[in-house]
Amino acid sequence: MEKNFKQFVDKLNTYIRKFYLYQLIRGLILFILLLIVYFSFITCLEYFNYFDPKIKLIIVVTTILLTILVFIYFIIRPLIKLIGIGKRLSYYDVSSLLSKTYPEIKDKLINVVELANESNSVYSNDLKNASIDQKIEELKIFRFTDAIRFKDLKIVFVIFIAVVLVFSALFIHSPVFFTESSARLVRFQQKYEKPAPFTFELENKIFEIVTGESVELILNCKGKEIPEMMYVNISGNNFLMTKADGKFKYTIDN
Repeated sequence: MEKNFKQFVDKLNTYIRKFYLYQLIRGLILFILLLIVYFSFITCLEYFNYFDPKIKLIIVVTTILLTILVFIYFIIRPLIKLIGIGKRLSYYDVSSLLSKTYPEIKDKLINVVELANESNSVYSNDLKNASIDQKIEELKIFRFTDAIRFKDLKIVFVIFIAVVLVFSALFIHSPVFFTESSARLVRFQQKYEKPAPFTFELENKIFEIVTGESVELILNCKGKEIPEMMYVNISGNNFLMTKADGKFKYTIDN
């Protein structure tokens, strides 16, 4: 009986180790996946919004706390249980989990565990041991570890690969989208001004001014949004420029 029961317990312990190894691998994939999605999300928000330093501080602190909590839950928790630290699955828990794959063995598993833990049995030890041996023999045809299939991670792995490929493609296509916004988040104490949606260029950069003649300034604007009005500041005074053919002009009388 002792040999059979030891082999039975070894099979249960092997199942428990494989269970936590499965959880660790799955947790590692999910942790990296969530990290990529979350990083892409907050950098996207910062890229378009140019948050205030206080809001960026909240985002940074929240990010650190969430990263630590998710890391503990998905990686540290199954890892320490894999190496045998902390409360692990009981044999009753294993029986319940295995019954989902092998429904016909649930009662037998529980009976073996209960009989082995029973100290004040109404039956003799020989009868109890014989009953345990019989049930263990009936359970030998089942490989408990087969109930945990690493191929079940296929869907999670496919989603992970798809997200990594999309993220890599976006990063290669537009690295500034991630690098600039993440740099602004890291420097959360510094306030950044959102750039104007247009640029302008002075066309007549080099000109000679002849006394008594007027000078015409010509600005060429480019960008997603072209302003309707443009002013030129001369000696602290603003003067409205005229718009024609997408260019702004102002004549300075000399």
